[in-house]
Amino acid sequence: GEVFNVGTGTNYSVLELAKVLGGKYTHIDPRPGEARHTLADNNKIRTLLGWAPTVNFEEWIKETINGN
Repeated sequence: GEVFNVGTGTNYSVLELAKVLGGKYTHIDPRPGEARHTLADNNKIRTLLGWAPTVNFEEWIKETINGN
């Protein structure tokens, strides 16, 4: 019945993600209630299960886009 956050432990902004994805993007004002930061705290899964991320997020996005 445990809940674990799985993530890189690094915060990526929407703008950073948009730049990795490429193409055009448009800035809009933040929407009410929108989170300013999202970050998976993976300390629990690291401690209890010995898990650690093995893939670089930016490289994974690029590989996924290219179908690798």
